[in-house]
Amino acid sequence: MNSQRNREQILARLQQQGEVGAPPDPTPPTLRERPHVLPRLLASRLAENGAECNLTVDHQHSVDLLADLIFQSGARTVAVSGEALLEDLDLFNVLCARLPKVQFFRAAQTSREEWMVMDLGVTTCEALIAESGTMVLSPVAKADKACSILPVHHVLLGAGDRLFPDLPSWLSVLPPEERHRSRIYMHGPSRTADIEKKIVLGIHGPKRVTAFVAVGQLLDHQS
Repeated sequence: MNSQRNREQILARLQQQGEVGAPPDPTPPTLRERPHVLPRLLASRLAENGAECNLTVDHQHSVDLLADLIFQSGARTVAVSGEALLEDLDLFNVLCARLPKVQFFRAAQTSREEWMVMDLGVTTCEALIAESGTMVLSPVAKADKACSILPVHHVLLGAGDRLFPDLPSWLSVLPPEERHRSRIYMHGPSRTADIEKKIVLGIHGPKRVTAFVAVGQLLDHQS
């Protein structure tokens, strides 16, 4: 009886000191409440998927790094899609001026034979999903779709305003009629184990995938 009373007295003192019965820690904030962590999370997830992700200040920075990548990789033939962002950046002409020894092609004007020997293809994306490291492509023209599938190396230019925490966050901003449109969901280089159950890269798509994502001020929060 005394031991029970003693136990209750000890518990009462601990509660008064806040050591027992203290309110639980608040629920950790969700990804939607922490936009500053999304760029780093996206880069981490893409790396896990075998892709490369470079976070940049703006599109000009992305273009500079892209030109360096093309030069350093030794690519001789490069296809550029006709998507709106790349047209706004005048990417085709900018790259032609910077790399005169590289042969550039506009996707819409590229022949089937030229696609078969293309070293690198450049596209943009409709959305980037940080949680899963997913790049959502929605090319309108068949030639733009080829840019992300046929070349050995696929390079994607993205923007921070297209970066979402998860798939539901992105779907919630789409008009209902847009949610069922055909899209490409890319996580990294093409992989298959059809041949002797060994992982082989580049059989059904690009062997190498690189993303340049202009995240602007969100870079200030990266540790």
